[in-house]
Amino acid sequence: MTRDIAGNTLADRIRISRLAKGLSQGKYAAAVQSAIEPTRDVNNIHISRYECAVVTPPLDMILAMARAADVAPGWLAFGDV
Repeated sequence: MTRDIAGNTLADRIRISRLAKGLSQGKYAAAVQSAIEPTRDVNNIHISRYECAVVTPPLDMILAMARAADVAPGWLAFGDV
């Protein structure tokens, strides 16, 4: 599990960016769904698994989550770089 210089993991940054937008996991999943290809299914369970570090999201999902949370993709993926 890679941490940025502030000690945050990818899972932490996903949660932090979602909460900063004031979104529930369900509303965040809907926003991510609209930012990713329509054939991909995104729901609150996916978001929960990413935030709990049960699974690591693929790159296209990280990009969609960054768009949905209005954060830089590099920050979301790697933290303070």
